Amino acid sequence: MIELILKRTHMDTTNGTAGTLAVRGKFPFCVTLEKPWLNNQKDVSCIPAGRYRVTVTHSAHFGRDLPLVEVGASRAGIRIHPANLQQELLGCIATGEAFDFINGKPGISNSRGAFEELMSVITESILKGQEVWLTVENHF
Repeated sequence: MIELILKRTHMDTTNGTAGTLAVRGKFPFCVTLEKPWLNNQKDVSCIPAGRYRVTVTHSAHFGRDLPLVEVGASRAGIRIHPANLQQELLGCIATGEAFDFINGKPGISNSRGAFEELMSVITESILKGQEVWLTVENHF
């Protein structure tokens, strides 16, 4: 089993929710960006803190295989994928190398590179028959 630990460290309704992600005890593996907490509303809120199974399935929206965070029927389709600004997200989790300003707005840099590194770890684990779990913690 592989455990991903997302520690949310800052949240506001304008800039979204910032955090760091640990993978196999390496902390931080990357930084994360999500929508702000808006009562778990579909497409506009980050998911609740908790523990979730992660699988890799094909995303018709993105046209490729992506990690799927199994939150439940009320929030189906929560993915981990590249994005630089919280406005590019619909409740999903973006990964990046560092917090930065993108076109004058707070965001994350090198999202695609960080995502591809994480995707490699997740895919390798699944191919070895290991389950992947994500624990989301609020630290604000």
